[in-house]
Amino acid sequence: IGRKIVVRRPLRKKHHPLLKEIVDWESELVARGQVFKVSEFQAFGTVSKYVTDKKLRMGDWVRLEKILPGEYDPKTTYPELKKEQFGKIGFVDADIIFGMGSHTTLFTNSRKFSGTHFGINLYAEVWATRNFWGGLEIGRTFGTYSKSEGTSDLTTNGVAVGRYKFAGGYKWLPMGFFYGPQVDVYTGYRRYSFNYDAKNSEGIGETAIRGILLGVKGSMPIMKSLRIFALFEAVPLAGMGEEEEVYGDDKSSNIYTLKLGGSYEYTFNVAFRGYFEMINAKAKFDGSKELSHNNMNLGAGASYSF
Repeated sequence: IGRKIVVRRPLRKKHHPLLKEIVDWESELVARGQVFKVSEFQAFGTVSKYVTDKKLRMGDWVRLEKILPGEYDPKTTYPELKKEQFGKIGFVDADIIFGMGSHTTLFTNSRKFSGTHFGINLYAEVWATRNFWGGLEIGRTFGTYSKSEGTSDLTTNGVAVGRYKFAGGYKWLPMGFFYGPQVDVYTGYRRYSFNYDAKNSEGIGETAIRGILLGVKGSMPIMKSLRIFALFEAVPLAGMGEEEEVYGDDKSSNIYTLKLGGSYEYTFNVAFRGYFEMINAKAKFDGSKELSHNNMNLGAGASYSF
């Protein structure tokens, strides 16, 4: 603590007159500062004085200098950063979704409807501390599916798929909050609703599969402003509900979600993101009855940090 920070701006290269190699850089002193907090993986400093009327910008050099005798008084106090200070932030995602889906029923016989759908998805996350967070997701897609297998009185079927999630988890930060990989493990509640034009005699109607969620998400920077991520969620012991009872009590139900994508940091608090997503929800019943929903989606949107 107390080490000097010097910010210089490179202006031009100095070449050796004979060897033509770079031997030095001509630079300009822009600002001075001082380190005021050090942790296991990070050091925090502040700019205390601008030497010129120029401000910091990308490409400036930041250098730590040694403390000379008499330059640092250990009794000097510096602003104290509270651990909880970093938790009073979060972000909001807004995505447009386009994808393909299918709805398969094994009731009196096997039937399958498939087609395209589109919609929106909203997700908000708030960090209680640097490591603990809570999130809420709400989304809905709409489309029209066509009969692709089996026999049915319906040739097309309107569909609306809703999603809801509330979760909380722990964020592991091996290299700090803003840099390096991040790994999230979390749990919560997940619900998918599948609303089709009802045809009870064929096992087609409005259903919902929901339960306790287990999830893991990892992200890794691959460039200065580009980060890739992968997410896997499971509801292995889900339950199913019906608007009108057709199947009865389910023997087993589950939901699995896989998402792969990336984000680009456009400004300090705005990022653009895109991803590929697969969702599988299935329920089994007595008498070999079964229904399943499968979606493959492409999503694109923006994220705003606050």
